Amino acid sequence: MGYSLFKKLLLQDKAFIVIIGRRFTEDQIQLSKVHPNKIKLVIYDLSHTPSSNPFENTLNKEFFEKFNEIVFINNAGVVEPIKRLGRIEDDEMIFKHININYASVVYILNVILKNKPRNMPMKILNITSGAAERSIPGWSLYCSSKKAIKTFLDVLKDEYKQITVFHIDPGVMDTGMQEVIRKSDKEDFPLLETFQSYKKLGQLKSPDEVAIDILKGYLK
Repeated sequence: MGYSLFKKLLLQDKAFIVIIGRRFTEDQIQLSKVHPNKIKLVIYDLSHTPSSNPFENTLNKEFFEKFNEIVFINNAGVVEPIKRLGRIEDDEMIFKHININYASVVYILNVILKNKPRNMPMKILNITSGAAERSIPGWSLYCSSKKAIKTFLDVLKDEYKQITVFHIDPGVMDTGMQEVIRKSDKEDFPLLETFQSYKKLGQLKSPDEVAIDILKGYLK
């Protein structure tokens, strides 16, 4: 859904968009060249622990002084590995999962809070999941990491009165994550057929429609 949010945010005149990711689409790259005063792309692999600050020249004090408010949208997330614990062959996937879904968000927010003006309002939109509220066999990492970042953000808003946090559960959408889920192993993921039926029955939401609803509801 990240790309859908990007397209909709482009339509907002006063928004300056910073996109953090390992790679970007060709049109994002081209648009950032055409609109350097509106779009900034920051290459950062969320699955790795950085050896140096990748945001030194972007998310610094001088950058934040240009704005009146920060809106941080946490949309990064992976569901893999979809495995029962004890059946995960690639141990590195465990650390990558935790880095993407939890540790990288904590790290980026720490950088922002160290550099933004102390009293500048900040709104955090956390794209969460029903998995954060219940246990789903095969999703031990996903359920726990989504719950962990939700709890972390709740503590953060109690620590800083100028920060507001909204946890947004968009439901099941027609995204790449759903494709990964549908291709998983039933032995590891007992709900496989249920998720496959969402696609067959046309019950998956459009990311574009969800992005519109989010921006209308939380960015005014």
